[in-house]
Amino acid sequence: MTARHPRLRDVELSDRDRLRAWRNQPNVARWMYSDHPIGPEEHARWFASAMADPGRRYWIIQAGERPVGLINLYDIELECRQAGFAYYLADEPARGGGLASWAGVQVLDFAFGELGLMRVWAEALVENVASVGYLGALGFREAEVLRGHVEKAGFSGDVVRMVLHVDGWAGARQACRERLAARGYDVEG
Repeated sequence: MTARHPRLRDVELSDRDRLRAWRNQPNVARWMYSDHPIGPEEHARWFASAMADPGRRYWIIQAGERPVGLINLYDIELECRQAGFAYYLADEPARGGGLASWAGVQVLDFAFGELGLMRVWAEALVENVASVGYLGALGFREAEVLRGHVEKAGFSGDVVRMVLHVDGWAGARQACRERLAARGYDVEG
């Protein structure tokens, strides 16, 4: 089997329109806290704010040279040594092959390594079984269910908050790396 060599790269200005298009895709928007169509002005304000905020880090997930999704840390609090974690794969063919897991391992290594965080949390709508499973496979554990946290048609509005502590990352990381290696990912390092 040929090793897979995806990569992460920092979000750049040239990604602004791509991110808006991705975020407005029904398969992405349905799992976000808001799913209204995002216009150019609203997105431009969000993008400028996101890129200027030192408490956020955004990366494009690349499958070869093809951009396929976004992964990020937000509400990074170095003093409290914690941050939030979020992701999405916008490219349907990129789903289900381990690419999101590979990207998650890279970002969590950065969070617990370079940033020295002690805790990372993530949230997902309770109906988003795939995302809750993904987070669990990365080592996140359910911390609480936020009842009626968001208003969305067709959903309960309940959100699962999941947490991963640095002391749980070592074991989870090794298990993730073994699964990724079995799927052909280059996990050296």
